[in-house]
Amino acid sequence: KSGWLDSAVAHNTRKFLRGKWFMGVTVFSLFAALFLGEIFALAQVPSNTALDVLLSLVFVVFALEFLGCCATDTSYILGFFFWMDLLGTVSMIFDISFMAGIDVTEPFYVNRDSGSSQSNVIVVRATRATKLGARAGRISRVLKILRFLPFLMKSEDDKRVKMAKVISNQLTHGLSTRVAFLTIAIVVIMPLFTMFAYPEEDDSMGAWTQLLAVDATAFHEAWTSGNTTLTAIMKDRLVSEAARFKEFYKHISYGPFAVEFGESSDSGAFTPLPDELDLGLLVGWTFSGPGRKSSMRVVTQGRIQTFFDMTTPKVQEAGCNIGLICFIILIMCCFGLLMSS
Repeated sequence: KSGWLDSAVAHNTRKFLRGKWFMGVTVFSLFAALFLGEIFALAQVPSNTALDVLLSLVFVVFALEFLGCCATDTSYILGFFFWMDLLGTVSMIFDISFMAGIDVTEPFYVNRDSGSSQSNVIVVRATRATKLGARAGRISRVLKILRFLPFLMKSEDDKRVKMAKVISNQLTHGLSTRVAFLTIAIVVIMPLFTMFAYPEEDDSMGAWTQLLAVDATAFHEAWTSGNTTLTAIMKDRLVSEAARFKEFYKHISYGPFAVEFGESSDSGAFTPLPDELDLGLLVGWTFSGPGRKSSMRVVTQGRIQTFFDMTTPKVQEAGCNIGLICFIILIMCCFGLLMSS
């Protein structure tokens, strides 16, 4: 009794999905999904276009493979690889900017007037955990290609094995799957425990912005009162504080590249007032604005808005993420080699 699974279309689909050509495409897509976003961060690519196009193609490949396996393999549905492939495919939307990904053309804003500093830290941690979990779901696909590695491939004679060897292979596959799941679960779950913890981070950016905001308010009050002498004193104090602000980050890998004087609206929008005071002409900054806007941190409080170049920490973070993924893949490969021996 024939059905869909015995049809020529289903047979050819299974043959295509398991073929070397499509396997090569999925391997390339896998490594693009795992590393491409971090590579673009390392290179500080300033636009979304190239990454969005490449990851959209990867998303299509993953989706076609997932749908094809669901349609032609009953043992695949609701199994380990079904859920991991589903997670890995859906997670691609968090790396594509026009879906739910981060727009690299937009800076990271912190408005201290709204009292959202701690919530911003939690959002950043949640974003990192989401990205890490998304990539962890894709790592399970590495198990699918391990059998194509030269030292794990079996000859034609090895295929004619006895029942004991078949059972051993099944146990090895089951154990490998569980270890892979445990590894991925640890990578995903561990960051969640620190997501809502006290935000241990460098708060100097907010503290300096607050100090400058106090002097800026005093200067504005003197300027609006028409007292030229007091205005000059408050201006010198503000410029001196801005100079100390610059010197504080002189030997740090990140720091300010601009400070604007202006006013904040009730909606949180900041409007610079260069006619009243232009700090950019009075202070020479050590850092410069990054080409990739997402590597910029903008802190606003009162009448001051500070801009920070976070390029080096972002590059270091991307490098660490690549190292973490490579380490997990190495562990999986070593474990697969040990289990096959």
